Amino acid sequence: MIKKIPFHEIIAQAMLSEHGRPIPLAILVNKIRKNYDVKNARQLEASINAMINDGELKQLNISKSIKIQHLIGEEVLPNTIHHGILHLNSHGHGIVELEDNKEAIFYIHKTKLNNALNGDTVEIEELKEYPSVDEKIQFHMHDAQVDKIIVRKKHLFSGTFHKDNEHHTYFIDVDDPKFYLPITLKEWEKVPNDTKILMDIDEFDDNGAIAKVKKEIGSEDKVGTDISGLVYDAGFEPEFSSPAQKQADELKID
Repeated sequence: MIKKIPFHEIIAQAMLSEHGRPIPLAILVNKIRKNYDVKNARQLEASINAMINDGELKQLNISKSIKIQHLIGEEVLPNTIHHGILHLNSHGHGIVELEDNKEAIFYIHKTKLNNALNGDTVEIEELKEYPSVDEKIQFHMHDAQVDKIIVRKKHLFSGTFHKDNEHHTYFIDVDDPKFYLPITLKEWEKVPNDTKILMDIDEFDDNGAIAKVKKEIGSEDKVGTDISGLVYDAGFEPEFSSPAQKQADELKID
């Protein structure tokens, strides 16, 4: 059963009356309270945030303030397929700049990412906007959804593995702050608790990412483990190979 959001219809009507113009959250709350005689400001703000989280409203960060734009539609516009690189913000929503048109910018709500990760090259489709937005409006970004991932930027991610032996469960604190997917780890039973690991993510399904442990970097309490994890996560190898280490040991310094 879908839980109905309080004031949902009122909020939607208020946003439609803005005709796509961004409006600060506090001003939107005050406007609705005045025009629709809503008393509970806290519940109203919570409902607006719920609609943002569910992918019904677009949230913009402009000049360090949160502004709300129009309703996000579900209808895909025909013949609007584009390719570009996905950039995720701190809220988990995406921005896509097209490869062949740097002036065209698209907004991807976090519910419409289709498992795409930060930096991936993706194929997107435009969504119909409600109401139609005047192209002259400043800060406007077209709504879109990720249709498929063309190229993954990376497949190796570091994180700290935590195990709950009593309940036979685990969770992974991924170092990359923009990684948002749940991770299913193969053969996790043998991994020591509270260990920094390097994961190779090679599969995705409806539940998130599927990974295998490529390397146990070390205990999270060991000095230097965090730094090594970040180096591995960035795609570098912080340790020399055995032949290189042997050659370095044999060098003589005059």
